[in-house]
Amino acid sequence: MPEFQIYTDETLPDAYAYQRLAFIRIHWDDSYVEHPETPLKPVIEPESRHILFIAGEALVSTASSVRREIDCGGVPYVCYGMSAVMTFPFFRKNGYGSQVVKAATDHMKAQPDADLALLWTSPDRGPWYSKFGWEVMEGLTVWVGDPQNPRHDDDSFLMMIFISDRAQKNREAILKSRIYVGERSW
Repeated sequence: MPEFQIYTDETLPDAYAYQRLAFIRIHWDDSYVEHPETPLKPVIEPESRHILFIAGEALVSTASSVRREIDCGGVPYVCYGMSAVMTFPFFRKNGYGSQVVKAATDHMKAQPDADLALLWTSPDRGPWYSKFGWEVMEGLTVWVGDPQNPRHDDDSFLMMIFISDRAQKNREAILKSRIYVGERSW
């Protein structure tokens, strides 16, 4: 029976880190084609959390959250991002994915500094993520790369959660702004 665990970048065991990133390479190979130097162990981001279901040394299901300070039209916000959501095929349809997404979403919402949460996904997954409070953001513009010369991120199907009172109050301004999330997305 798989067990539930939460790790930071520093505490994530190598066995799970390598399985997680191998699956990312299989599923989202474009990031590794464009950046083959990407390390197999996660880059240390102190606020990252990896929510996992594991069975011995086998990774069953995972979702990760990262913390970033982002810029929305010149206004700084603290954004938590959902990433690397996946369940290995043999374990699908058992609720593991739902449990890790709910745990990661709850973790992000519980952070006292959180203004927003942002998720890149595909249109067919939108209804599934909406069960956990995520909203589709049609036409949202996100920028990445060099802050002096950012490029538009082409992963255009985005979902968000407006967490803080400040973000909820400024929702329309955020949605109309140029959102810069850093050197790279998550």
